[in-house]
Amino acid sequence: MLLPHVGDWVLPTIFSAQAAGGSWVEFPLERGPIVADAIALATEMDRVDPRGTFSQVAKRSSLVVAVDKALNAGESMDGAKLSGPALVGRK
Repeated sequence: MLLPHVGDWVLPTIFSAQAAGGSWVEFPLERGPIVADAIALATEMDRVDPRGTFSQVAKRSSLVVAVDKALNAGESMDGAKLSGPALVGRK
């Protein structure tokens, strides 16, 4: 929601999960169990109150922090490719 507005880059399309044996498996992002609901909720929260809760939570994201650092250092994000989430460990 926040990041697409600050550069011409490739957003993640997959997420990775570590299997019990230690190997990594990739899945389309839309197959994540909460992705569709999370996107709908984030979109609505941003529409209703763009500087409210969604913005405050999003700004705590390590990805948003890294992009913010790069932009503040004068770097361009054009052409950057962001990696998707990685789910590490299994209990």
